[in-house]
Amino acid sequence: MVKDRHRAVPAAYLVLMKDGKVFLQRRVNTGYMDGKYGLPAGHVEKGESFTQCVVREVKEEIGVDLQEQDLKVVHLMHRFTGGEWGDLGYRIDAFFTADKWSGEPNWNHNSQAWATIVEAKRQTEIDIRELYGEAALKILDE
Repeated sequence: MVKDRHRAVPAAYLVLMKDGKVFLQRRVNTGYMDGKYGLPAGHVEKGESFTQCVVREVKEEIGVDLQEQDLKVVHLMHRFTGGEWGDLGYRIDAFFTADKWSGEPNWNHNSQAWATIVEAKRQTEIDIRELYGEAALKILDE
């Protein structure tokens, strides 16, 4: 008998730090939490690892080149986003930092900010909690 296995949508996020500040972008035209500030991120595609995903998504979203060997996992989270998504509401999120990268972040939609940790927590705490869940707030402390 085949068990009904748990299914979760995997996503990868980058906590990009520079001079004590974290890079944030305002979500636009995604259909999910538009208008909220968040981290560069995306869903892991079939056949792709978390690290491959974050390298690809960061290049697509903000034009920054990353190398997998420069990435460090800082947080892993399993969460449920809500009943309206059904089985797709279960998520596994991997958060990374990078010591090195090339290029300057440029969010196409012109709603971006480098924020100190204190500013990021104060200005985006609600957005981060809504987007990623309560546990994700600790990534700004690490």
